[in-house]
Amino acid sequence: MQHNIAKRVLVGMVALVILVSPFFVLAPLALAQGADFGLSNAAKNADLPGSQAVMNDPQLAVQTAIGRLIGSALTFVGVIFLILVIYGGVMWMTSGGNEEKAGKAKKLIGAAVIGMVIIFGAYVITSFVFDTVRTATSPAPS
Repeated sequence: MQHNIAKRVLVGMVALVILVSPFFVLAPLALAQGADFGLSNAAKNADLPGSQAVMNDPQLAVQTAIGRLIGSALTFVGVIFLILVIYGGVMWMTSGGNEEKAGKAKKLIGAAVIGMVIIFGAYVITSFVFDTVRTATSPAPS
């Protein structure tokens, strides 16, 4: 009975990820192809610093699109992390005192946390390197 509940929860979470994942992939691609849904007009009207530069410079537009794609990928990884932690918690709560099942759940949660720390660390390092390179290669303000 408990195994069936855990299996149903896992199947439901996988189905949810499959249904939601196209939004994380297709939205940045649509934005990268110029479908900005009126955001450029909003940026112009708000007079945000750099908004004109992004719209007029194709290189900055590509960088923005890549940044959005990376942000979407990190969001997807965060959703997977959340699903793994919830699944591990359900496994732990339905273990019924079985040390083997509780141990598997603890290992799953631990592995999910370690994976998230690695992903976050990679993001921080990548962000630092890209910011440093961008600062070093950008022209001095006039």
